Amino acid sequence: MKIRGLSLITLFATGVLLLSGCGNHNSNSSSSPQTKTSVSKSSKSSSDKDSKALWNDSKDAQLKKFIDDWAPTMHQSYQKFDGEHTIKTSTGMVYPDDLTKVSVDGSNSSIGWSKSGKGHYAYNVVAIYNYNGSPNHITYFFAFHDGQPVALVDQSSGGTPDLTPTKNNDVQSTFESIAGGSSASSSSSASANNSNENTGSSEKKNSSDSVVTDNDTIAVMVYEKGFNVEDDLANIPITIGVNKEMGRYVLGSGGTGATTMTYSASGSTITYWTNDYENRNSTGGPGEKEHTTTVQELQREFYATSSQKQAVNDAASRIKHMSDF
Repeated sequence: MKIRGLSLITLFATGVLLLSGCGNHNSNSSSSPQTKTSVSKSSKSSSDKDSKALWNDSKDAQLKKFIDDWAPTMHQSYQKFDGEHTIKTSTGMVYPDDLTKVSVDGSNSSIGWSKSGKGHYAYNVVAIYNYNGSPNHITYFFAFHDGQPVALVDQSSGGTPDLTPTKNNDVQSTFESIAGGSSASSSSSASANNSNENTGSSEKKNSSDSVVTDNDTIAVMVYEKGFNVEDDLANIPITIGVNKEMGRYVLGSGGTGATTMTYSASGSTITYWTNDYENRNSTGGPGEKEHTTTVQELQREFYATSSQKQAVNDAASRIKHMSDF
């Protein structure tokens, strides 16, 4: 009996050990795949989040490079909103804070700063660049509207700014390319290639697509129009100032009334005045003859071919700014 009892005890102990071993094996084999599944879900979630981002630091850097390369060709220099220090325009607007005060394309659509482009506004602004010219400013707002990239611009001279989609094809198309995953250099290169491939009337058509906004460049074309000096532009030292009493720009080259003219700008409409020697003023001097044109018309006449652009740009870079009076 003792031997039989010992055998039962031995068998029972052996069974417990076997069950214990099986239990440990099952526990280890089930914990391993759970850990792998957890890591996989985490990686997938992060990947999905990155793929849905509309804007990131890499795209922001590409846009900055484009602006830094493009601005000098327009004789402009832009300040970028760095996410901390606000930008103040020459009209007193402070961005992005004053985005709550503006309208967009004539409507009261909501607009605000959103670094990722996925904010709750109708227009989520991811980048702001401002150029304070004399006297006008140009402020670009790169935003996403319904998930689509749109470059808005403000060139207001006072009152409530109304931001509108830019008419500058290079700016809009480059922003679209960067937002879509293409590099700024690719877009700029394509733009340059398209320009080089076109000559004659095709070149003139391309020229009118992108409206010049730089004040000095416009001033040179107005001077060419008023004095018919296109062929001798390289030899003329143009000066520009503002007569505050008249509310006009004053263009001159020789310091005399015969080489001086005035003009004003309202949007793309240009009104300019030349001397009228057939009609004298009250002091016996020449009267004024008023003319009206547009920036687009000036471009078609004086800024259409590569050689014309070079001549105008060179003259604009040499303009001397007089003190306003």
